[in-house]
Amino acid sequence: MQVTIKSLNHQGFGEAILEDGQKVTVPYTLTGETVDVEMGQKNKHGYKANLKEVISPSPQRSPAPCQHFTQCGGCALQHLNAESYSAFKRTQVQNALAQHNIETEVLSPIVLPAQTRRRAKFMAHKNKNKVEMGFRAAQSHQLVAIRECHVIHPQIMDTLKPLTNILHRLMRNKQSAEIYASYTSETLDILIDLGKSADLKLGYEDRETIASTAKQAGIARLRVKDKNFTDLMYMATQPVVTFNNTVVETSCETFLQASEGADVKLQEVMLSHLKETKLNKVCDLFCGRGTLSFAFDDGIQVDGYEADKPALTALNSAAQKHKKSVKGIYQNLYQTPLIAKQLNQYDCIVLDPPRDGAKKQIDEIAQSQVQTVVYVSCNPKSFAQDAKVLMSHGYQISVVQPIDQFLWSSHVEVVASFHK
Repeated sequence: MQVTIKSLNHQGFGEAILEDGQKVTVPYTLTGETVDVEMGQKNKHGYKANLKEVISPSPQRSPAPCQHFTQCGGCALQHLNAESYSAFKRTQVQNALAQHNIETEVLSPIVLPAQTRRRAKFMAHKNKNKVEMGFRAAQSHQLVAIRECHVIHPQIMDTLKPLTNILHRLMRNKQSAEIYASYTSETLDILIDLGKSADLKLGYEDRETIASTAKQAGIARLRVKDKNFTDLMYMATQPVVTFNNTVVETSCETFLQASEGADVKLQEVMLSHLKETKLNKVCDLFCGRGTLSFAFDDGIQVDGYEADKPALTALNSAAQKHKKSVKGIYQNLYQTPLIAKQLNQYDCIVLDPPRDGAKKQIDEIAQSQVQTVVYVSCNPKSFAQDAKVLMSHGYQISVVQPIDQFLWSSHVEVVASFHK
């Protein structure tokens, strides 16, 4: 069946309209293209379809750099040329703001380089004594074994072969596993999760071989998790991440920005919004391990609030070691947000909440007397919802800076400030 793509949706997938008005979603297509598709199942939004052939390609179409594109579900937009890709990301932000009638300038995205993503979650499966490792297929649970990736840092990709050898010793036939990997400050951290039904029993020889393989692969720490506990198989050094010359302990299964470059750009853009603000005491909400907290000059007191206890422990340990005026404080901001009276002691508030935004906390910020708020968000939709609340209480929004640390996906980070 042939259809003509009318537009790209928020996922970066092409959409066509049938004669009866039904919508058809076709991944890996571009606006204006005529394509041959295989129709799939219908849902409440219309039909899903698989691309069979591009009959009339768009001038925006570009050769995809990765051999696994359209098979691996990690990337949606490798076929879109650089100029159009940047425009798509900017439009994502503009559309989210427009839904709430917010008018402000959206700058061109800062696009971070390929092969810099420092954390990844792989899938693995063992069948007939062969281990395959990779990612899930698009909109599927099927494993796609990969040999290259143009998003992930090469230091992580170089460990796939030795990790496959390690997995061969750890896994039974027809068993699956999840592998968390991070590469931060030249330390490579690996956690292999064998699942809730796995009961790991290894002899001395297997343990020695696994440790030796990890050492030769340059892995700083290797842990294996089964239904009972997490086993430290090998450790050369504690994995760390560095924020503005402050070294913080980290772990591959915890949250970090996607790349070191993202840390730097987020810090730079945040500080650019605060050039005219006199800072003595700063509130950092959802502070994590201190990506934004440690960006401030010495002498400025930063109170970071976070519900992740290991992250707070790492932040406070680093602050003490490096003699930073940063203090991590436990607070579940979703259940118990800081109230306006507590916030009023600060010269500014910076926040970087999860994808759902920070509705309860934003309600309190809106009622506070704090004159400057810098908001970092990985979801333009929840950002726009929260921005509308702040603006309804007298805050004025600045220009919005998109930062594309999620290369070739439909996701985009945004940074903006609010003043009253």
